[in-house]
Amino acid sequence: MKQKTTLVTVLVLGMLAGFAVSYTFPTQQTKASTVDRAEKFIMATCPVDGSSEAVFILDLVSGQLRGAWMNPRNGRFTNFYSYNVAGDFNLNGLDSNVLPSFTMATGRSNLNNVGRGQIGDGIVYIGELSTGQVNAYMLQYNNNQNLQGQQAPITRLDSFPWRTVLE
Repeated sequence: MKQKTTLVTVLVLGMLAGFAVSYTFPTQQTKASTVDRAEKFIMATCPVDGSSEAVFILDLVSGQLRGAWMNPRNGRFTNFYSYNVAGDFNLNGLDSNVLPSFTMATGRSNLNNVGRGQIGDGIVYIGELSTGQVNAYMLQYNNNQNLQGQQAPITRLDSFPWRTVLE
């Protein structure tokens, strides 16, 4: 009987210690973006304001990037994005037999707000194989829940070469 009492006491003390540790050192919330690819488009989510995301679709044929942000205040898409990234990669100078080959990823950022627009918490990264270049794009948003069909800007921030240009 004494062994069972000791075992129960140890288990209860262990549970109490576990609760005390988890209360004292709370865990941080994990945040991740989602990306999926089909033959002719890529779809990805990108953080906007810490509690919500925008969804972006990159047309791999035309280089057109489109997206929409679901406003958490009213559960509706209120900000829309449209930008042709193909022009940023200078694809016109390539051989006409070379087709663009894009890929896309998103990440978190902490850029300072400038002007009237609110800068989103995420960056859209788009890479292109034949030019060997990666571009970073920032998005802005307006959290006014009464807006419908708000065209929000996407701005190219910077780029870097990740490989030599294919000839």
